Amino acid sequence: MAFSIVYSKPYDQLASDSPYSEMVWATPQEVRFWASILLCEDAEGPRILLYPEHKTFAFLDSQSLDFKDSRTQLELRRLVVEEAGARKQPLTSIHLFEHEVNLGRQTEFLRTIKDTDHVFLRAITCLIKCDMLSRYYEFTEEAIIVAFIALEASFSLVVDMLKRSGTANPSAKNAGKWLDDTFNRPLGIEPGERRYFEELYEQRVMTMHPSSRYGECPYAPLAVDDLYDLRRDLREVFAYLVSGQHGPELSRRLRHRGME
Repeated sequence: MAFSIVYSKPYDQLASDSPYSEMVWATPQEVRFWASILLCEDAEGPRILLYPEHKTFAFLDSQSLDFKDSRTQLELRRLVVEEAGARKQPLTSIHLFEHEVNLGRQTEFLRTIKDTDHVFLRAITCLIKCDMLSRYYEFTEEAIIVAFIALEASFSLVVDMLKRSGTANPSAKNAGKWLDDTFNRPLGIEPGERRYFEELYEQRVMTMHPSSRYGECPYAPLAVDDLYDLRRDLREVFAYLVSGQHGPELSRRLRHRGME
């Protein structure tokens, strides 16, 4: 059984102007911690599929616990195992793919991500929910729709980054150029001028709007590959935005193309 324990406060305790919602699913500190693990994925390796349960099994009434202390860790593990036993949940061993994910980056991601990075935290929440939905074929369409929300969040983050770097009123084409300059052109791929994730634009419109300028569509015009490709690419974009650098995948791709 995998579990996480963090010091946390809900959004409405961190910002008085937070909108009311009955759908708040996790605290920002929980999402921040999960994000630091999820971003350690390798684009050419297995996905890190998280499925956090909504129910919290215990609240620890202390802000002074030392999570690095071995005795504290042992006691927390005991609490989790006892709770799982009370629920009659089966316990199985977990293979962590230690050599197939880049867990060495986790500390950097956790240090850089802030509780106040609301757009980023919403994006990661959507990626996690995308993975949760994608486990069930019947909800593949909904998984892609949630990924589209993460895509919108990534666009906002790229636009903000371009503004900070001096681009006035960044457009979808500016964001598309950044995307290709960062991920495609270093590999010798020249896609030409295009908007940010332009290849998905029409599908997004027809999926979210059954009646649009593209006509009436009784079903979502999507492919399973749209889910896996978008999920993979967004994870890589978010990891770059947080760290400001590529993961180990780039070096392997350059070597594969004889460019290193």
